[in-house]
Amino acid sequence: MREADIRPPEAYASLLSAARQAAVDMGMPPVPVPCPACGWAGTSPVAFFRDEYSYAECGQCGSLYADSRPTADALAQFYGRLDAFGDFYGASAEARLRDIVLPRAHRIVQASMRHGVRGTFCDIGCGPGHLLAAVEGLRWFNGHFGIEPSSATADAARILGFAVAPYALEEGPLRQEADFAAAFEVLEHVFSPKAFLESARALLVPGGLLMLTTLTCDGWDIGELWERHPSVCPPLHLNLLSMQGLRDLMARTGLELLDISTPGRLDADIVRNAMATRPDASVSRFARRLSSAPQETLDAFQDFLRAHRMSSHVEILARRPA
Repeated sequence: MREADIRPPEAYASLLSAARQAAVDMGMPPVPVPCPACGWAGTSPVAFFRDEYSYAECGQCGSLYADSRPTADALAQFYGRLDAFGDFYGASAEARLRDIVLPRAHRIVQASMRHGVRGTFCDIGCGPGHLLAAVEGLRWFNGHFGIEPSSATADAARILGFAVAPYALEEGPLRQEADFAAAFEVLEHVFSPKAFLESARALLVPGGLLMLTTLTCDGWDIGELWERHPSVCPPLHLNLLSMQGLRDLMARTGLELLDISTPGRLDADIVRNAMATRPDASVSRFARRLSSAPQETLDAFQDFLRAHRMSSHVEILARRPA
């Protein structure tokens, strides 16, 4: 799998452009926030600016985050109106289904079997329902439903036959409705990761499982590209938490951390692509040498990042304590 397979450059540029325009149209004045991972309210140095947003590096846990951001209500309205995700995912639908959605469905069922969990599955931020359909097809859970704030995207999941709650998780009244919940590529978008995970915990029955993926600033590619990384894209990605910050966050929200890994497959490819676009990019001499190495060398390096929790793509499995 390559970056262009799941993030076609033109489609991604259109998504970012639509998000920026929607933010301008809505106004969305920012409010200051403490570290969204560990909660540290001390002065964190500004690491860089991106599109008029300042990103700070927490002086306690090392997380990278937009230290002023639109309010939770403004973000909920923003995502409720932003329909560009449909076009973006549509441009890479086949590759995403093959390389991302189906493998995730299998990991969800395997984790459920391993921990003796069945019952009802919920996909938080379900989009058009592709993961719900893939999980349902494995015939493990008895029920399936989604949560999706974008009305147009939620309608696509309903057409597939799934019940979808049309709001952000933090806004909803759902309590103890799911035995297993998934939140893939959601945490980086929310106003308060703590409030989001507290709501996810409330959604689960005691002993229920939560699997989530997000981005970490400890990943090699983000460390190399920093403010030029394609995933540093406000107001979409506000939280790029450190590995320590993610552990702190789990503890603060009362979730038992069962496993944390970095199964990313794109770090080396992202850096190489960024250097091809910007040959004068400021990166380490190692990254510059690696970018011109044979593909098997890049693949071996990516395997190293995955094995040693140094990729920017994090997967977490947690449990609501019984």
